Amino acid sequence: MNISKCVKPITFILKPFTIIPKIKYNFLVFILIIILGGHFGIVTSLLRDLGNANSSTFFQRQFSSGVFFNMAIAFLVSAICPVLIEFIDDKNIKFRGLKLTAFAFSFVIIIISIIFLATIDTDNTSLILPIQAIFYLVSLLSTSYLFILPYLKYDYDNFIEYDDAKRGELSKVAKDIHSDNRGVKS
Repeated sequence: MNISKCVKPITFILKPFTIIPKIKYNFLVFILIIILGGHFGIVTSLLRDLGNANSSTFFQRQFSSGVFFNMAIAFLVSAICPVLIEFIDDKNIKFRGLKLTAFAFSFVIIIISIIFLATIDTDNTSLILPIQAIFYLVSLLSTSYLFILPYLKYDYDNFIEYDDAKRGELSKVAKDIHSDNRGVKS
């Protein structure tokens, strides 16, 4: 099996993260406000339980209550909102397919998180922790991904292959060409 065939889709998916150095201050504000600010509820619960002699009850209560499922849902919903508003406001949206795919993936993660949260078994905390951790990490990555998508238009030439409209335009131009530079008819 050819490794480059496996690496190419992963590279295609992860390439938008390369815009972060160009929007580093915006991304820093995003991290501080959305990601760190979203954890204030957990921090206040931790501070409240510091005086408690049995500190393990904090972690048991947090994990068994599904707090990280709630955080995952909140992060994804906060990231979906600007993308959805862009779809409503702008008729000539760039990177439509990529944004729709990221939106759909995030929506599926939200639905699955809601199902897990609704059916959480507080007696089986050993199974809850890894599931919550996975969904939480996936939601952080997905939230970051949704945050950077609108910024791709500022480095359009580097991400032109992601824009559906440009690919459609190039495909139309390619169909209109009937001969190559040597005069050979196609």
